[in-house]
Amino acid sequence: MSNQQYQFQYRMHEHWNELSPQDVMLIKEAFNAMDKAYAPYSRFKVGASVLLETGEVICGSNQENIAFPSGLCAERVALNYVGANFPGITIDTLAVVAQGELMPEEQLLSPCGGCRQVMLESENRQSTPIRVILVNQDQPVPQLIEKKNEMKPSPGHFKKYPERENYLEKKREHEVAFSATCPEEIMKVKKSKRTKSSKDRSKTKVSSSQEQQMT
Repeated sequence: MSNQQYQFQYRMHEHWNELSPQDVMLIKEAFNAMDKAYAPYSRFKVGASVLLETGEVICGSNQENIAFPSGLCAERVALNYVGANFPGITIDTLAVVAQGELMPEEQLLSPCGGCRQVMLESENRQSTPIRVILVNQDQPVPQLIEKKNEMKPSPGHFKKYPERENYLEKKREHEVAFSATCPEEIMKVKKSKRTKSSKDRSKTKVSSSQEQQMT
């Protein structure tokens, strides 16, 4: 086992309109994608836009599902689309924007661990780093300019917020309601199994006593 360090540098801007015209265009595309997000459970919409070396822009938004692992984050939607439809084309920049109450406005917007893993895989796939632009809800923009080794999820990302807990509680209630759609049938099955096992035990006792009498 060996210790490893993960370091990166970034610039913080007061507003994303301070960036280059190309970056501003990319961020606007991410906002447009965010409007198409499907987030009825978390009510936290995320949009991502990817700039390819060809100048083409690919966008994605988070698509949630009541079965939590089946949903996809905006970053993975965009990056996986690029991988599936533009193999061999280098990704230059990834821009991410978000809006909702799941994360405080002053907290630094940060991709989840799963998205970071896909970002790392995309970098390994093209053998070049990906420039990342993250836009906070209250407008400050961290711009990744240099990275050493792969990024790891920040501990703050996994902080539990009340809204997230409410979402999980609703999800659990839904699962319970779904599994209890036929409670009478379930009870019949359980009761039948118990009755059968009881009869089997009684038969075993009777046969055992009969064998003893015969001997």
